[in-house]
Amino acid sequence: MTRTGRDGPFVVAVAVLRKHPGTRRRLDVVGPIADLDVSNSRVEPGSAVELDVVLESVLGGVVVTGTVSAQWEGECRRCLETATGRLVARVREVYTDHADPEIEYPTTGSTLSPLPTMPVSSNCRSRRSVGPIASGSAPSAA
Repeated sequence: MTRTGRDGPFVVAVAVLRKHPGTRRRLDVVGPIADLDVSNSRVEPGSAVELDVVLESVLGGVVVTGTVSAQWEGECRRCLETATGRLVARVREVYTDHADPEIEYPTTGSTLSPLPTMPVSSNCRSRRSVGPIASGSAPSAA
């Protein structure tokens, strides 16, 4: 399902949800993203990003659990050829009014944007690029 809010497809009204702790709401959105890049990997501006999450009202905030996916491209970290793939990131994020920036995201009044930072790691699948991926890096998608 595609939804486009007036502030963009990834800004969600949560005022009613937050009034009822324990309430869940499914959100399935496909929309363009303005800019997402990490090092030499990127999701092209305007590319479709799919967000399939459940928002759950908890005391003091909202927990967002689900997946975010998009096509990405970048330069292979080993052979420097173009690498592409499909990124699928599992997310579980907490949004609160008084967020600790180390562990939570802030709500903005009665809205939140459940599009977290997505890890993008670029390795192609060519024979010269096969090998272990550095610790802490996500495996590449083909």
